[in-house]
Amino acid sequence: HQLFIRQQPERSRVGSASEKIDRRPIDPPPVIQLIVCDPLNPQSRQYTVSPAFFMQVVLLDAEGKQTLHHIKESKVSAMAGTMVSPLHTLRDMADTQGAYFVFSDLSVRMEGSFRLRFDLFEIKGATVYNRASVTSENFFVYSPKRFPGMMESTQLSRLFAEQGLRIRIRTEAGTKKRGKKAVQTDTPSKRARVT
Repeated sequence: HQLFIRQQPERSRVGSASEKIDRRPIDPPPVIQLIVCDPLNPQSRQYTVSPAFFMQVVLLDAEGKQTLHHIKESKVSAMAGTMVSPLHTLRDMADTQGAYFVFSDLSVRMEGSFRLRFDLFEIKGATVYNRASVTSENFFVYSPKRFPGMMESTQLSRLFAEQGLRIRIRTEAGTKKRGKKAVQTDTPSKRARVT
């Protein structure tokens, strides 16, 4: 099992400690591709549609060495949102079908530089196996005053939304000017509206 991060996280505005309000998703949403190799033919690369696979994400420090479960000196979770993704069968920019895990509703409740680790699991009978892991590049979580704004949605995000994936699409990048509120235009796909 091979994992490739097709879309790296880059930035986010720090989220509230509340579970119900002020969710600030990581931008752009991380996208991980799964490729299954035949042990008898290592050069053969295939994608799978098995519902037995799922992926979980955990927050790491900037060096990628320490797992961060909670906010410092608190029992509040360091992350909020949907931290488990099922396997999605989608076509990429080259119109090639593949197996992907997408995390479009994920936020961090602490400021600073972090990484994400994505763990692939497979269910077989009554047992769950950890098949592979991959770690993202560093991304930064800003305070509300320092946050530069959300970026325009990537072509990959747009393409996946057109195929029915629940992902918010922004037609313009958010901007932040002194003395004015950030301007952001959110246009959810007709087939992928997020509530």
